[in-house]
This record gives sequence, C-alpha cells and structure tokens, in this order.
Amino acid sequence: MTFRTLALIAVILAGGCGSGDGEPTLGFGSNAPGDLRQLATEVFATVAEALPARAGCLDGVVVSGAWELEDRARYAPEVEEITVRIPATAAQLEISIVHELTHHLEFVCPQDDDTRREFMTAQGLDTDVDWFAGATWETTPSEQWATAVVLHVLGRPDERARIHIGADAMEVVATWATVP
Repeated sequence: MTFRTLALIAVILAGGCGSGDGEPTLGFGSNAPGDLRQLATEVFATVAEALPARAGCLDGVVVSGAWELEDRARYAPEVEEITVRIPATAAQLEISIVHELTHHLEFVCPQDDDTRREFMTAQGLDTDVDWFAGATWETTPSEQWATAVVLHVLGRPDERARIHIGADAMEVVATWATVP
C-alpha cells in the first residue's frame, strides 16, 4: 500500500471522514471484491490529491463491481454509486473509476457555467448545447470533461475514448481542480 492509501485508511478508522473536516469517504457495495476495494481506495486518494479544490465533494460515493455491465462503468447519481465492470486490468479500472468520479462531482459539486463554457470553447464545442447531450458519446461535453479529468489525474489519456483534449481545455481543468 502507498503512503496516501495508508493515510486515507487511518483517517477513516479514526472517524474523521465525513465529519466536516473536509476529508472525503469512500464506500463499497457488497459486490466489490477485495482487490477492487484496494485499487479504488488508492485511486480515490489520487483523485483527492489531484483535485484539492474538489476533494470534499467526493464524500460518500460508493464503488461496486459487476460481472455483467453494458458499459465499462457507470455512475448512478440518485444513489451516488459507481459500478465498474469486472474483471478488467488495473489500468482500465483506474481510468473508469476516475472517469465516473468525475461524473459524481458533476452532480454533487458541479462546475459553474463559466467553467463549462470555457472548457467547451477550448474543445471547439458549441457552447449552446446541453452539457449532458451530444450526437455521440465522444461529442458529449460531459464525457469530454471526464476524459480531460482522467488525463489530469492520471497523467495518461484514456486511449479507448478516442477523444483529443487540447492544452487550453487542460488549463481549464487544472484551474477547476485547484482553485476553489
């Protein structure tokens, strides 16, 4: 385990998470095997560290696994639950978890309209379209945003997404990640 993971576990065991001190908590569904729990805990700590201005909004999300799932992963905002398809490689799961945590943030700690507009402009998207709608998955602003956050957090793109994220868009993400 990494130091970050141990520190997060220590905070959880000490009862500090979710108590208003800004430390986020992560929960697990009963169908999340031990290796998924360990990986998700490490990814969660990485996300909290990479998005310091948004870390408090991560609180309360639950990660579950599914042996059968149409997509690689999904986020259910009504129950704040991320479900990832297993089995998958650790690298694939990391990307999926970060991507879906980004969708969680969109619902519990949404970007302001200016941030969305700046991102869409930087990506060459029409700023009059709905954030959650697109002709295809790849043209949906929300999906491009999640892909950009994956790149920001992990330092590597989601090559399966086939979405190019420009440098100007990455600057918008970096500002959102670090400026409250």
